[in-house]
Amino acid sequence: MPNHVQNCLVFSGKETIKKVISRLSKKEVTSLDDLSSREILDFNWILPPPSTKEELIQNYGKEYLNTEDSYIQPNKDKPWLDWYKWQVDNWGTKWNCYETYIHGNSIYFQTAWDIPKPIINKLAELLPDIPFNYMWAEEQNGYYCGKMDHNIESGGDGSGGGGEDQWVYFEEYSDEAYEMYNELWGFVFYKTVNHGKWVSEFSNNIFEVDGDMYDYDLNQADLEEAKEYHERYGSPFDEMIINAWKDTHADWLQEIGIKTIE
Repeated sequence: MPNHVQNCLVFSGKETIKKVISRLSKKEVTSLDDLSSREILDFNWILPPPSTKEELIQNYGKEYLNTEDSYIQPNKDKPWLDWYKWQVDNWGTKWNCYETYIHGNSIYFQTAWDIPKPIINKLAELLPDIPFNYMWAEEQNGYYCGKMDHNIESGGDGSGGGGEDQWVYFEEYSDEAYEMYNELWGFVFYKTVNHGKWVSEFSNNIFEVDGDMYDYDLNQADLEEAKEYHERYGSPFDEMIINAWKDTHADWLQEIGIKTIE
């Protein structure tokens, strides 16, 4: 199971999204309603793998030839292609995009382990007349986040698209990284008043800072302990979650100056 990266392409509006999908897929899109995930975005539209063995050897050499008879081969029409290595090297990620959907003026999708940087750079080349903003956040809270702005007024002329100078990698666990994670994953993080540390919320108000309510997620061990106690003694489950969390994290709460809710 890979770590998932949430990706987002932001355009000027839904009409622009229709134009982009039509251009990439080479099929006219008149409505965004009821489009399947693969009808919204497909990396094969942007950087397609070689269509023949001869093309593979001519353009890439023999590096990507599949020589293992037992190799798992999703591209059954191309049994000669080591699809895994080719996609990692040429897409930046081992799989095509997935969990793809449109919300507002944005296309959201996920990738496995890493961002599809070659795909985004190529997309900028294919859309020299259409500006867009690209953002990403890996599923580990605030760990690997960043953005790339494809501004057609500054280098987006199709001769390189989103150049290296337009890629911004946020410092791990920085304010910018947490804010990007919040925006893309939909989980909420709060910054403590006392020491400027970040904490996350899931469901239960369990402590306060200077009168403001904050939440924090239990780790799996805490949650299982609370569930077991609840089943054994019949205590209110929400109350048990709060108490189990407070007991487990009492030293940490005291360290950063947080007053627990009684």
